[in-house]
Amino acid sequence: MFQKGELIFYNNSGACRVEAVGPLEGARGADRERSYYRLSLLHGGGTIFAPVNSQVFMRPILSAEAANALIDTLPSIVASGWNERGVRSLSDHYHEAFQSHRSEDLLQLMKDIYVKSQESLRRGKRLGMIDQTYKKKAEELVYSEFSAALGIPFEEVEDYIARRLESREKKKA
Repeated sequence: MFQKGELIFYNNSGACRVEAVGPLEGARGADRERSYYRLSLLHGGGTIFAPVNSQVFMRPILSAEAANALIDTLPSIVASGWNERGVRSLSDHYHEAFQSHRSEDLLQLMKDIYVKSQESLRRGKRLGMIDQTYKKKAEELVYSEFSAALGIPFEEVEDYIARRLESREKKKA
C-alpha cells in the first residue's frame, strides 16, 4: 500500500503524488467501507481516485539513479525495425509496449518511431498519425516519470537527456 506523499506511476497516466488514502468523503454513491488513493497527476494536472485494492497498474516511480541509468542506455537501444503499415497491427504493436508499464519498453518504442520518422523524412513523407499519437503518449509517460524521479520540470527533461548523453560522449572521447 502506498502512503500519502509518495510518488507513483499510475497505469498509463504517468507520475502522480498520493495526496490521501482512505474512504471517499462526500462522494455520492461511494462505498464508505472502501479505501481509495487520491492521486494528483504531476504533469497536465488532474486528480484520480483509485481503489486501494484496484487491479489497475501502480508502482513506485523510478529512483534518480535508475532514471539516469535508463538515459545512459539510450545510445545502445537498437531500433527493432518493425515497420508494419496496417493501422490495426500498428496500433496493436504500440499498445503492447504500453501494457508492460516499463520505461524501457517505452524508450524502445520512442526509438523505433524516431527511426521510422527519419526514414519517412528521407522519402519526403510525414510520420503517420498513429505513430505520432503513440510517440507523444510515450514521451509524456517517460518524461513525467523522469521529471519526478530527477526533480526537474517536465519541460526540461528532453534537454536534460541531451546534455547527459552529450556529457557521456565527451568523457568517452
